[in-house]
Amino acid sequence: MTKTMVQACGGDTRDITEFSLLQAILVDLLKGKRLLLVLDEVWIMEKAAWERLGQPLKFALRGSRLVMTSRNAELATIVGCDQRRQLRLNCLPDASCWSIWKWHAFDGRDLEISPQLASIGEEIVKRCKGLPLAAKAAGGLLRFKPCEEKWYELMNEILPAVRLSYDHLPVHLKRCFAYCSLFPKGYIFEREELIRLWMAQGFLPYHERLQPEDVGRKYFNDLVG
Repeated sequence: MTKTMVQACGGDTRDITEFSLLQAILVDLLKGKRLLLVLDEVWIMEKAAWERLGQPLKFALRGSRLVMTSRNAELATIVGCDQRRQLRLNCLPDASCWSIWKWHAFDGRDLEISPQLASIGEEIVKRCKGLPLAAKAAGGLLRFKPCEEKWYELMNEILPAVRLSYDHLPVHLKRCFAYCSLFPKGYIFEREELIRLWMAQGFLPYHERLQPEDVGRKYFNDLVG
C-alpha cells in the first residue's frame, strides 16, 4: 500500500516505514479530493491511534465519508461518532443464517441432504446465534464433507467466528472471560459477584484513580459490549 501511495505522488516505489512521512504522503493524496474510506471489522480501540489516523483525513474535501464496521459497540464513542450516525444491526433470523450456511457448505449448489444431516445443520445454525460471519465460517468448514461425524464434531466445537471475538480481546479481558468458563452453561452472572471473584483472583490491577470495583465494572461492560 505504501508503494502505491508513493507512486501516486510521483515518487519512486521504495518502501516507506516512517509514520510521519506516510502521513505527509496521505495529505498530498487527499488535498482537494473527496474521500470514501471503508474500514471493515475494526478492532483498534486506542483513541491515540485514531487521532493519528484522523490528521491526514482532515485535508479531504467536505462531503467525504468514513464508514466503519465493528463488533465492539464502544468503538463509536472512541472515534467520536455522533449517535444519530450509528447503525446497530440486529442478528439474522435462523432461516437467513441457514441460507448462508448452505450456500458456503455446498458451494452455492442446491443439493439434497439427508434428514439426519439437515437436523445437525439446523442445530449448527442455531448455535451461530444469528451471526452471518459464523454461519459463513461454519459452512466453509463443512464444504463437500457430507459426513455425520464431521458435522457432529463442528456442532460440539466453538465456532471459528465466535472464537475470533475472543482472540481479539486484550489480555486483561481474556483472563476474565476465560474465568467465566468455570461456571455451568446457562449460568446467570451477577455483575458484582463476578467482580468480587475477579478481585480474589488478582485480575483487577491497581489504578490511581479508580477503585478495584470500578475497574471490574469497566471490564464487565467491555465484555458485554
